[in-house]
Amino acid sequence: MTATTPDLRPGMSTSTRDTTAHRTYRTFTETKAFYKTSEFMVWVASVIGVLVVTYSDDAGSLSNWHGWLLITILSAAYMFSRGVAKSATREPYRGDGDR
Repeated sequence: MTATTPDLRPGMSTSTRDTTAHRTYRTFTETKAFYKTSEFMVWVASVIGVLVVTYSDDAGSLSNWHGWLLITILSAAYMFSRGVAKSATREPYRGDGDR
């Protein structure tokens, strides 16, 4: 009987196993895409709500100027919140080991 050593990688024999060290690099970001966030969903719902109230003919509707001002403020707040969410993250797209 011959003794065999366990293979570290399934499907490869000990003669074809690579003995060099491999480094694993992260190739993704830690933040979600904009359309997957709750901030975006709230922004879309808010803008739709403001547009409905602005262009309705009721007595409690907003003027066009006030409606678009509110949409501008909502958009600026959304952009600020995404900037804060991404400020502490890095995008390590390195694969060659250079720093």
